[in-house]
Amino acid sequence: MSGCSFSVLTVTYGDRYDLLLEGPYKTALENGLNLLVVCNGVSESYLQKLCKLEAEHRITIKLIVHEANQGSAGGFYSAIDNAKVFNTDYYLLLDDDNYLEYKLDNDFHYKDASFFPRDGRSYINAAIKGETPDNYLAKPNSFLGFSIERALRKAFPKSKGSFALDSFSFPWAPYGGLMLSQKVLNSGIMPNKELFLYCDDTDYTYRISNMFGLYLNTKNRVLDVGDSWNVSAAGNVITRLQNGEERWRVYYSVRNQVFFDKSVARNYLSFSLNTFVFCVLFLTFYLFKVNKSKNGMIVAKAILDGFRNRLGNNGFDL
Repeated sequence: MSGCSFSVLTVTYGDRYDLLLEGPYKTALENGLNLLVVCNGVSESYLQKLCKLEAEHRITIKLIVHEANQGSAGGFYSAIDNAKVFNTDYYLLLDDDNYLEYKLDNDFHYKDASFFPRDGRSYINAAIKGETPDNYLAKPNSFLGFSIERALRKAFPKSKGSFALDSFSFPWAPYGGLMLSQKVLNSGIMPNKELFLYCDDTDYTYRISNMFGLYLNTKNRVLDVGDSWNVSAAGNVITRLQNGEERWRVYYSVRNQVFFDKSVARNYLSFSLNTFVFCVLFLTFYLFKVNKSKNGMIVAKAILDGFRNRLGNNGFDL
C-alpha cells in the first residue's frame, strides 16, 4: 500500500460486541487496517468473542485487557500507550460504536492532529456550513459551557465571511474520529486518567491543540452506531443535568468539566462571574420546577469536587 499507513484504536466495555463489530472492526476490515482494542472490564463472553475474532486473522487485532473498567480516560491512555505496537504513520481513534463512512485516502496529506466530523455537534455543523464555530464553542472563563460573552456572541454572531476552515484550529475534539500522527503520539501528551469518564477527551485534545493545532477534516465522516448521552440528550445544559437518569453520568460530566474550566480559565473575575450566574440559573430552575429533580445534590457535589480537584474513580453507585 502506497502513501500513508493507518491503525485503528478503540476502547470497549460491558458487552458491546455487536456495536464494535459494526463500528471499529468494520472500519478496520474495509480499509485493511490493524485494530487495537482495549477491553475495559468487558464480560467474559464478550472477551471470548473478541479472542475468536482475533484468531480469524482477517485483520491484525491486538487486545489489551483491563480486569476493571478504567473509564474512557484509562482506556484511551492504554490504547495510545500501546499503539506503537503498530508502526504506522497515523492512528485513528474511534469509540466502540463509531464507523467511518468512507474508506481512508492514504494519499491525502493529513495534518499531525485532525478529526473527522460527527453529527449532533453544533460547532462542527457550523464549520462545515462555512460559519465560524466560535459562536458555538465555549471559551476560557466559561463555566459548564455558559459564559456571558458566549450568550452575547449567540445574540450578535460574527460575520460568516471571517472564517476559513483549512486554517482554523479547534480547541478540542472528541476521541471518536481523531486522527493523530506518530509525532503526536511520541509527544508525551496523554489522557489524564484521573478524569476517569467525560471531558477527558476535551482535556486531552485541548493540550494537543495547543502544541500541534487541531483541524477538521471533511474528507470523511464518523457515524455513530449507538447514542452518546451528551449528544443525544435534548435541551440545554441545565435541563440535561436536571433530567439525567443516570446520576453517575451527571456527576462525572459536571465534576470533570468544572475541573477543566477552572484549569484553563484566564481571568479569575470573569470565570467567577460566569460561575455565579450559572449557579443562580440552575438553582432558579430547580426551585421552580414542578417535578423536582433528584440530581440537584449530585450536581452540587460534582461542582465542589471539581473545584477541589477531587478526581479519580468514584464508582457508578452515586
